[in-house]
Amino acid sequence: MTENERYKAAVRGFYGMYRRLQREHRLRMRSEFDMKGNNSIEIWKYGDDAKGSCICRAREESELACYERAMELLEGYGGKEKRRDEKRAG
Repeated sequence: MTENERYKAAVRGFYGMYRRLQREHRLRMRSEFDMKGNNSIEIWKYGDDAKGSCICRAREESELACYERAMELLEGYGGKEKRRDEKRAG
């Protein structure tokens, strides 16, 4: 897989996961990418129009690494929320 294909797969995977969780948990994202390697993605969970807690903060030197790290953090968050929901139901 080429670098370009890995980048496309990482971006699609990240946004697919983020959009699903965004609908379920009222999330907002802030991202910043520049040529100097100051790349970051932050995702915040909001309550009643108030900024809540930061659930994902990925800072990496490359955009690809930043998307991959953010996706790992979202997978952890999604799994944790799913277990919490199952515990409440059960």
